[in-house]
Amino acid sequence: MLQPLVEVDASISRLEPRLRDPVRDRLVSFVQTQIDQQLRPLARLSEAAFSATSPPALRAFLAPLAEAGGVLRRSELQPVLTTLSAEGRQSANRLGLTIGTLGVFHAALLKPAATRLRLALLAVRAQQVMPPLPMPGLGLLDRPSGELARAAVAAGFFSFGDQMLRFDLLERIVRGVHNQRNGAQPFILDAQLATSLGIGAATFARIMRAIGFTLIRRDEADMWRWRGLQTGPRTPRPASAIREKTRG
Repeated sequence: MLQPLVEVDASISRLEPRLRDPVRDRLVSFVQTQIDQQLRPLARLSEAAFSATSPPALRAFLAPLAEAGGVLRRSELQPVLTTLSAEGRQSANRLGLTIGTLGVFHAALLKPAATRLRLALLAVRAQQVMPPLPMPGLGLLDRPSGELARAAVAAGFFSFGDQMLRFDLLERIVRGVHNQRNGAQPFILDAQLATSLGIGAATFARIMRAIGFTLIRRDEADMWRWRGLQTGPRTPRPASAIREKTRG
């Protein structure tokens, strides 16, 4: 993830030394300062991922997460998560990681400045232009364009039909829903938190199914029942892909 420093160096190597060295020094210093200020959690994550002192299972878990910029869908890490010991999970927690229901992330890397720098480094590594960014502080995207939806996935958003929700807000909803249930007993859901975030009813129903609940009808009321997370849950498609299929 932090490899673009090498690519910056390569891009100015054709300059003559008297011009190249000051430019290189200033660029490297600037990028490193930004990383130190905004991406320190990612640097720590990367160090642990490639440290010889980290257990193999922990390295296997952290390496793809570090390469993705500290934010990744849980489904992409599920095979290595099953091999991670309790001590490994504690190590991940000490690094500030949240192993959520649908995503694994470091909350500090979802902040606007860190997100902007993460996506910039990813763009440099892929030799692409900087993608559009979600508006700073916005945790919910409503009908994003295809380009913005793709960038939002890397930024730490999960797609639920026409709306996309940031990983940390999704975890808030997950905790709130689980606090309402009593084991596997059906219950009427209080959707006040989701409503306050601007989440539509259709989106909320998709979220509920994705996090392990099923809708039932009892006594003329819509109720939800906990059924547990499915093994290897299917990842919802980006909103743009769903609209494209509808147009076709």
